[in-house]
Amino acid sequence: MQAWNVDPSILYRAAESVGVRMDNLRKQGRAIAFRLKTTLPVRYGRRSQQVRTKAGELRRVPGAVCWHGHRAFMRAVFAVNPEARIKTALADYHGVHQFEETHSATAGQGNGYNLAYGSACDCGAAEELRTSTVRVTTRR
Repeated sequence: MQAWNVDPSILYRAAESVGVRMDNLRKQGRAIAFRLKTTLPVRYGRRSQQVRTKAGELRRVPGAVCWHGHRAFMRAVFAVNPEARIKTALADYHGVHQFEETHSATAGQGNGYNLAYGSACDCGAAEELRTSTVRVTTRR
């Protein structure tokens, strides 16, 4: 994952506030690149923690954060900086409005070997995904 227009301290606070942790944070051009990992107790763990490599071998991904954990983290970042840019493997969000308008569509995507990302978890939020709508309003 990569973020622009955000101080690393905001990323660390956002991660802590939702119960995940930052891993491998580094500067990558003008962006800050990082991974999210689970913490103990695990709140946003991925049920499907094995992925296939390009060579077709199964590889375990310890500490994988589920789709809902990534969503909670990004919402926490956008709450502090609505104009931040966050790029994931699934999408490139330029601000909170684009994020809230398009993020739910990524729940049905998968990597071709596992369940859809929005279903591959044990956090209990998969049902909430089907029943809620989030609206963002701007102050004028």
